Amino acid sequence: MSDRVQDTCVHLAEHKAKPYAVSIAPRATGTYAGAFVVQRITVHGIPAEWPMTRRGAQLTNTDKAAKFIEIGGAVTTAAGTQPTPAHHTLRRTLEYLDATSVFKRPRRSR
Repeated sequence: MSDRVQDTCVHLAEHKAKPYAVSIAPRATGTYAGAFVVQRITVHGIPAEWPMTRRGAQLTNTDKAAKFIEIGGAVTTAAGTQPTPAHHTLRRTLEYLDATSVFKRPRRSR
């Protein structure tokens, strides 16, 4: 993948995915919505025998409670242990990108 294509991936992540994720992120912890970051990534062939390298962008959340906010669980704070429902912010962002993409993939028949 060329640098230009990777730049496009980063631009899409910064200007479409990240704003959407921030807009739907829960605000209970006060820091989760502001902790989304976009990074350039390179993934080498998996398995190693397959030499294809892919480059793109990755949207992640660096909040210390991100795992619990995404998939649910219990978060311990100064106020005690609180059950946290799963919000699936990143999954819902991916679904939004897929639904609004100009590149519509054909649905597979089951």
